Amino acid sequence: MFSPVLRRLLRTLIFRPYRIWSHHQFGKFERVTQNLRRVQQAVLFRRIAMNRETSFGRDHNFAGISKYEDFRARVPVTTYEDYEPYINHMKAGRTDALLGAGQKLVMFALTSGTQSVRKFIPVTEEYVQEFRRGWFIWGAKACQDHYGMLHGSIVQLASDWDEFRTEAGTPCGSVSGLIAKMQGTLVRRLYCIPSEVARIKDAAARHYTTMRLAIPRDVSFLSTANPSTVVNLARLGDTEKERLVRDIADG
Repeated sequence: MFSPVLRRLLRTLIFRPYRIWSHHQFGKFERVTQNLRRVQQAVLFRRIAMNRETSFGRDHNFAGISKYEDFRARVPVTTYEDYEPYINHMKAGRTDALLGAGQKLVMFALTSGTQSVRKFIPVTEEYVQEFRRGWFIWGAKACQDHYGMLHGSIVQLASDWDEFRTEAGTPCGSVSGLIAKMQGTLVRRLYCIPSEVARIKDAAARHYTTMRLAIPRDVSFLSTANPSTVVNLARLGDTEKERLVRDIADG
């Protein structure tokens, strides 16, 4: 771990150019939101063109779509079960079921399975880039409004991105774990929780490890994809408070 002085210096070096860049990015984002209909339609038709030759695109005649009304007629409101046959093909290695040429499947994100069996959501390289860009834009606004969030350590709560693999060898797990793994070395130094903690299978053990590592630090920012995780951490902190204090005291 870095000393407090060195950590503050790192924050200055890393976050000053980030604040300049993020301010510019957020300005672009705000300008784009002035014409949402045009932007959304452009995104829609770009994706239709990208996926015209997929199995899904051929089955729904993407080639015959020239306006929004065509899309609405050919692609009705659907459920996961409507996509499941295509996803099963992708799990077996046939990525052209849903992905057009040039698109790379990185992993399958898994739902929690609290309501039914776990669902497999294809995650592409482009999606990961857009996911990270979205977080940068959010972070830009958050930093503008709450600059103090950069003064302390960061707790990032993530789950394993590679719980298991499909028959074609594609990782299945949590996008948050993949994003944590992709962070640069210097940025990772500003976080309390090593990315390896996300790979702890038992949720209670993973949360306890997170609390054990985070409590001794001056935490100013907590990041999680699921708000209920914060509630679970608070409950664990209450029930395990004596053990946590003892473990921290004993080193």
